[in-house]
Amino acid sequence: MSDKGKERDDDQDDGTVEKKKIKISLIGILIGVLGLFSLLQTGAIVYLLSASSASDPRTAEHAEQLQRLQADVERISKVTQSAKAYNQHAQVLEERLERVLQQTDLNNYASVRDLILRQEASYQLFISALQQGMYDLSRMIKGSRTWYEVYKEDLDRVAAESKERYLRLQELTPEGPEPTQ
Repeated sequence: MSDKGKERDDDQDDGTVEKKKIKISLIGILIGVLGLFSLLQTGAIVYLLSASSASDPRTAEHAEQLQRLQADVERISKVTQSAKAYNQHAQVLEERLERVLQQTDLNNYASVRDLILRQEASYQLFISALQQGMYDLSRMIKGSRTWYEVYKEDLDRVAAESKERYLRLQELTPEGPEPTQ
């Protein structure tokens, strides 16, 4: 039985080896056929591409469209560069405008301050003249001296307040650089 068992094993081994050889052969044939199909397919693609580009009128139309699109892209690029330059120029002008407006504000402030100072000085002169006129009038009319003394205190207070405002206005200066005239 042991001889028969070995013979059977050898027969099975021979069958297995033959099956493996057949499988390897089939795989090789299959790979060859697939390679042939791939080669034929690549050749067909190359042929179609070369044939279609030479004789198809749409290719020329697409080439023209492509050139127009490229020209449009170049024009848009130039416009974008111009827009960037304009934007930078606008930023510079905006900074200048801010400085001019600030300077204008300072000049306006100085002008208004000077006007108020002149008005306050004029007001003081008016009060002083009024007080002097009342004094002169009180000396001319008998019994009006008490009238002058009653109103003199009020006029002195008004004159003192005006002088105080004048001094405070002189001390005020705007923040920032000195105004130019």
